[in-house]
Amino acid sequence: MYGLMQALFVQQDALESLRIVLFGSKRFSQEEFPELIKIRNIRNDSIGHPTDRGKINKTFHYIGRDSLNKKQFTLVSFFPTKNEAIKIENIKTLELISIQAKQIQSILEKTMTNLQLDFDNRKNKFKDQKLSNLIENGFHYEFTKLYENIEKEYPPTEGCFNIIRDAYEKIKKGIIDRYFSLEAFEGINDSVTTLDYLFVRLERDLILNKISDKIELHVFIDALESNFKEFQKIINEIDEIFE
Repeated sequence: MYGLMQALFVQQDALESLRIVLFGSKRFSQEEFPELIKIRNIRNDSIGHPTDRGKINKTFHYIGRDSLNKKQFTLVSFFPTKNEAIKIENIKTLELISIQAKQIQSILEKTMTNLQLDFDNRKNKFKDQKLSNLIENGFHYEFTKLYENIEKEYPPTEGCFNIIRDAYEKIKKGIIDRYFSLEAFEGINDSVTTLDYLFVRLERDLILNKISDKIELHVFIDALESNFKEFQKIINEIDEIFE
C-alpha cells in the first residue's frame, strides 16, 4: 500500500514538473484539480509520516491493519487541536487509481495540444525567414580567397573570412531564436563546437598572424569548408521544419 500511494504521489510530482518546465505553470491547486489534491492528502495522511501532521493544527492518522487489502483500507484520523470528532474513512484504492489515471490523461492531452499550438505559432513566426538565405552559393568564392592567402599576402582574405563567420554567427543566433538553445536540435552542438574552434584557429593563424606551415593552413581551411557544408545541411533541415 505504501508503494501504491507513493507511486500516485510521484506521478503527480512528475506531471507538475512537466507543466512547470514547459509552460511555467504553478503547482496543482485545490481549485484547479480538487480530485488530485484529495489523493495527495490521502497519501500524506496514510503513509507520509501520518502520526504527526500539520504545524499548527496537528492531526494524527493510522491505517486499520485489519481493513487492509489491495482494494481498500480504513484510514482513522484524530484532530486534537480542533476538538473534532474522530474521522474514519474507507479509502478505495482502485478508485483512486482510476480517478488519477483519467486526470493524468486529460492533463497530458491538453499539454500535447498546447505544445503543438506553441510550436505551430513558432513555425509561423519564422517560416519566411530561411537561415539558408544567409549563405550565398555556399560561400564558394569566399573560401577560394582563403586559400589564396596561403601562398601570398592577399588583403581581401580578411573580408571574405569575416563574411563567412558573420553569417555563421547570425545562423547560430537564428537557431537559438527558434529552439531557445543550440542543444535542442540534434547534431547541431557537435557541429558548432568544431566550427567555433576552426574559426578561432584560422583567425589567429591565417588572418592575424599567418603561420608559415602551408600544409597546416590548407588542412584547417579544408576542415572549415567541409564542416561548414555539413552545417549547411542541418540548416536546410531546420528551414524545412519551419516552412
